[in-house]
This record gives sequence, C-alpha cells and structure tokens, in this order.
Amino acid sequence: MREWYENPDQAEVDQASEVARRLFDKSIEAIKTASEKHRSSKVFTINLPDPEIQNDVSLPEDLIAEFNQKLVDA
Repeated sequence: MREWYENPDQAEVDQASEVARRLFDKSIEAIKTASEKHRSSKVFTINLPDPEIQNDVSLPEDLIAEFNQKLVDA
C-alpha cells in the first residue's frame, strides 16, 4: 500500500482529489447547518482522522486554499 503513496498515477490523484473535495463540501455544509442551529455559539469541533494518517496524505494546495476560503465564508 505504501507504494501507492510513493507512485500514484494521475487518474488516482484526480480521483482522490475529487473525493477530498466532496468531503470538504460536506464539511462546509455541516458547519453551516451547525451555525444556523446554534447562532450564539462560535465554537465548532471538527473531528479529524488520526494524525498519522494525515501525515501520509497530501492534498493539492489549491484544494486546501479553497476549503479554507469556504470556512471563512461560512
């Protein structure tokens, strides 16, 4: 499995990016819904995967920037 991370083909990278984009979009929607339900509260908890897993996955910078902007806009 480690080999996939070291030598992914472009189709796999594109597919993984699309999955990540959909997950980010769902996260944004969940944050918006929580915000609407709890307007007085400004604290949100987002559960992230195990840090070891996070270190093995790198996302394209433009996808990260887009997600961060959506968080700001939400």
